[in-house]
Amino acid sequence: IGFEPVSQAVDFCERAEVRQQRSLPGKLALTVDYEHLIIAPVGAEPQPPKGLPLLRHSQSIPLVVPGDTSLGECGWSVQIDPAGDVRMKSIRSNRDRWKAYLDADRMPEPLRLRPRLRGERFQPLGMNGDSQSLTDFMTNARIPQAWRSRLPLLVSGERVLWVPGWRLDQRARVRCSSRRILRIRMLPPA
Repeated sequence: IGFEPVSQAVDFCERAEVRQQRSLPGKLALTVDYEHLIIAPVGAEPQPPKGLPLLRHSQSIPLVVPGDTSLGECGWSVQIDPAGDVRMKSIRSNRDRWKAYLDADRMPEPLRLRPRLRGERFQPLGMNGDSQSLTDFMTNARIPQAWRSRLPLLVSGERVLWVPGWRLDQRARVRCSSRRILRIRMLPPA
């Protein structure tokens, strides 16, 4: 590639919005993402990012409680166990994005992981019980659009309890009055 197309690509990147594309010589396309600039053949399927558990589009995985559950081809697994003697201070100071504590008594149906459904909403922790569409939440969280429909959601029935790696649902949070607490960990491939 000569200097002129590279110079034009640099100018494009400086002013482009997320998901905008520009053609490059050699049947290549330059795409602007939240954190990356992607150069790939025109029409190529984007490569899944490392460090994200991704499901197939219609995959639904029942979780073993307590126990370990494999997520299949992505290599991740989920470990769920009772968190009997955990203190509220430890729960509130949890900085591990792949670990969550949930009130087991607020889960009316068995737990499972599945991708999002069209029009789905949840109540992100910290929004005082206000609901938000998952689409808006994922846009605000800067989750790349190509992976939003494959990111696993922890659900009980049809209610979203946790967007693993991002946010817990307000209704699933542990309270001082919670009697049964579950610790859920998403574990990357070894």
